[in-house]
Amino acid sequence: MAKTAGGVRQTNPKSIVERAKKKILSVLSDIKRQGFSRISPFKIGGVEKRMSDFAKRHGIELGSTEVYMSSSAIAHARRDSKRAKGLCVSDKDLASFPSKRKKMDLYYDTDLGTFVYVGGGNKYAIHPNYEIKINGEKKKIVNFVTAQKLSNKETFNGKRYKRI
Repeated sequence: MAKTAGGVRQTNPKSIVERAKKKILSVLSDIKRQGFSRISPFKIGGVEKRMSDFAKRHGIELGSTEVYMSSSAIAHARRDSKRAKGLCVSDKDLASFPSKRKKMDLYYDTDLGTFVYVGGGNKYAIHPNYEIKINGEKKKIVNFVTAQKLSNKETFNGKRYKRI
């Protein structure tokens, strides 16, 4: 990129989480406008060490070293049935998930075989080995699958969830 008038070189300062936030907001805008989005799956950041260490210790295969989101998973998290029950995560919370996830509690759901981030009254499910098409090619990845508000009856201290 060329220098600006002040002699300072401009670079793209956006981190992967900032780009992910922008893409999530674009997907949400598409869904509101036309009911769907054609934005391709995108990275929201790397797999955390605590997740990869847990996966190694318990023989869980991780499909990639990056965590991805897709427009179909975002649409699934915002579907009408969740909205009718008041379980939808706000657009703001969903868009901030990539930057806030590392500060959230992390669990492994032994029933579903997914990782679950919990924080801010919401939970976000991550599949460790999800098969998806990216650029016409089938790949296995670590993928966001859904999000919802926590119900007041939901606890993470039973046999089903292992805290990481």
